[in-house]
Amino acid sequence: MTALDVMLGSYPHTDALKSGRVRRNKITFNIADVTSAPSAFRRVVDLKYDIAELSVPTFLIARSKGVPLVLLPADLFKRAKPPELIYDGAKGPLSAGDLHGKRIGVAYYTATTSIWMQCLIGNAGVDPAAIQWTATEGPLVGAFKDPPHVRRATGATLPDLLRIGEVDAIVTANPSAEAQFKAISFATFAQVKPFPNMQSHHMLVCKSALTRQRPEVVCEFWRMLLDARAEALGQGNVELPYGLD
Repeated sequence: MTALDVMLGSYPHTDALKSGRVRRNKITFNIADVTSAPSAFRRVVDLKYDIAELSVPTFLIARSKGVPLVLLPADLFKRAKPPELIYDGAKGPLSAGDLHGKRIGVAYYTATTSIWMQCLIGNAGVDPAAIQWTATEGPLVGAFKDPPHVRRATGATLPDLLRIGEVDAIVTANPSAEAQFKAISFATFAQVKPFPNMQSHHMLVCKSALTRQRPEVVCEFWRMLLDARAEALGQGNVELPYGLD
């Protein structure tokens, strides 16, 4: 049997599968050696893997552009803490209501973290399209183009762009400890419906052809994923939703 190419991040709920502790019946596969799943997302879209982890927005964009991928209902990565919008407090205060026409830096405009922040900004009464977004990276799906209110800035980190005044704020899940960097206050996700307390970021995808030509292999991988998750739950790790329920 030809080995499948698989790319998954390293989490408690994937460890037993990646390490080989989960029993294999009808499947052999090669696990990609990646430092983090997002570093390989572009290769997932380019169909370099048969089964892989992928962010939900990237999957949706890829599907809209005809990339033959199928989403499987396994939440591989979620966050309990919403992304933060950081500004330089040394340059004066900034609130959610002041964001109209401001410049906001993101890594990828269509990254999950960016999209959650756009939702928060929209709930604060500001149209995200009325903001000048600055992305340090281009779209992961080659056929997709960022909208006109997004520009590219290469060769600088997001904190650098904030320090030199190229942007008014940056979106991040890992804020800098620099004292002058402050977080803009939003209503918590629990207070803003329909925001969940846990935000989905990455799920499982596979090539569409695999579901048609070798459905038993997809079912077997799903069984292995459930077994790996069950081991993690038995060790007290946080439960993630798998399956249609």
